[in-house]
Amino acid sequence: MSRAFLFLLIRSWKNRVLSRLRRLRNPRYLISALAGLAYLYFAFVHEPFIHRSEIPRETLPVAPGARFFVETLFACMLLAVVLFQWFFSSIRTQLFNEAEVQFLFPAPVSRGALLNYRIGKAQVGIVFGTLVSFIVLGRGRFFPNAVFALITIWAVYSILYLYRVAVLLVKQSLERQGAKGRQRKAWVLAAVLIAAIFLSASARRFYPPPPAPGHLTPENLFLWLKLVVETGPVFYVLSPFRSLVQPAFATGLSNFIQRFIPLALVIAAIYAWIRRSNAGFEEAALGQSPGGEVPASDSGSGTRRVIIRKPRRPPFQLAPKGFAPIAIYWKNLSLAGGLSLQQTIPALAALSIFAILIARLSGEQAPMIIGSACASLAGILTLMGPIIFRDDLRTDLKNIDLLKAYPVPGWGIVLGEVLGPATVLSILQWLLVLLAAGALPSLEAHPWKASHRIYVALGAAMLLPCLSFIGILVQNAAVLLLPGWIHLGREHQRGVEAMGQRLISGIATLISLVIAAIPSTVLFALMWFVGYWLIGLAIVPIAAFVAAFGLLVESVIGILLLGRLFEKFDPSKELG
Repeated sequence: MSRAFLFLLIRSWKNRVLSRLRRLRNPRYLISALAGLAYLYFAFVHEPFIHRSEIPRETLPVAPGARFFVETLFACMLLAVVLFQWFFSSIRTQLFNEAEVQFLFPAPVSRGALLNYRIGKAQVGIVFGTLVSFIVLGRGRFFPNAVFALITIWAVYSILYLYRVAVLLVKQSLERQGAKGRQRKAWVLAAVLIAAIFLSASARRFYPPPPAPGHLTPENLFLWLKLVVETGPVFYVLSPFRSLVQPAFATGLSNFIQRFIPLALVIAAIYAWIRRSNAGFEEAALGQSPGGEVPASDSGSGTRRVIIRKPRRPPFQLAPKGFAPIAIYWKNLSLAGGLSLQQTIPALAALSIFAILIARLSGEQAPMIIGSACASLAGILTLMGPIIFRDDLRTDLKNIDLLKAYPVPGWGIVLGEVLGPATVLSILQWLLVLLAAGALPSLEAHPWKASHRIYVALGAAMLLPCLSFIGILVQNAAVLLLPGWIHLGREHQRGVEAMGQRLISGIATLISLVIAAIPSTVLFALMWFVGYWLIGLAIVPIAAFVAAFGLLVESVIGILLLGRLFEKFDPSKELG
């Protein structure tokens, strides 16, 4: 890396730290930082609620079998992250901001120097994530050597970052190839699906049945899981990922160096491929789809090249005239990744049915694990989804002058803004509910008939989106009432202050959901007690419909109130 880039990185890090310290004078950031630090301290550092005498300060001994299980758990997490990045990462991820592209790309610097600068800049987030993960994992007390664990976590995070950049470049290259690139994507997806089918079908051949319910002890379950991981195709699939986490469990320096070699080779291989790749580095710089005018980066001549940009597919066809909030809704769905409703919903339904079939072929325990995980994720998404998906007033309040110029009443603006994230959340929740209802097996004490699955799934499919909609309204109400306390923009902030803001926002959303759910809960309970003895579980979708109607009435009242707040909102006073 050149001295100029090194100087730029050092000054950027220094200015970033100083700016974060200076803005602590603002109560918004000070309270958020204190909340984030308090959460980290009381959750992972301070132990006042546990007997201190029972917690040794030295490294806790871990049995070899348990260590193997922990390695396998981390390997499964890495495999999930790798697959998620490939199939769900957006090609519009931004590697360089606009200022860096305008000043650095036309400069007489090589592509390798630009890449080194970007990797060095990313080390701030990687180091912060490494420290937080190290604290969460017990400050190294569950590893033979805390320093080895810290270095391994940093290296794994660096690999994941380089892999994300490589995936972005590959997707940009495939996007430029048009039909040929889409064909290659389809081949990759087909290979993954065939591998999943093979692993599921071979489960009964390679692995013994799980322990019977009468012998389901922790020891028997652990031995069965260890046998599954150590034999058959699963062993070969997870072995590369296990090798990435094994240096954290090294017992000595020589053993650590020996185990760290594969990890270092992976870093070097991905880095070398990125440097030598001919993928669309310039398009990936700004996170744009291939096409348009972008600066060249290799020659330093400042020349530009023009590629014909493929138009982005709209979520649905927008009529020239119609209900005005639909246009805002259409725009927010487009920002959410070009979500095409006509194709996304059938594709997700087909994927859910395929996943249910795989779960059914994988033995007796897999349906329980997959179904329980999907049900839990649906509940978590109901609470955290309104905070994660931000394509509403939290993004558009930066353009408040333009919004106020629209000939649309305030409630129409609010309705169009909140419908975008509500649609994305609803589709994800319906997918998880379908997977949970189809995968969860029947229990001996509680038979799980097909009709029971339909009743419960319909009830959850009606209630969960309505609860999420209330949460989205709460987040948008916070923007209009306390705009100085809410981060504006699509990007998610990082750091202790951001952690504290999300913690406060999550608690406020949870309290608001509990209060808003009280009338609907009463309605659901009344319908349940009246109708259960008449028609049994068939009352669930009816009671859920009545409760969902109550939540929708509250939502309508909330939209009208937020519309008035939007009309009275003064950008010159609230946003400076």
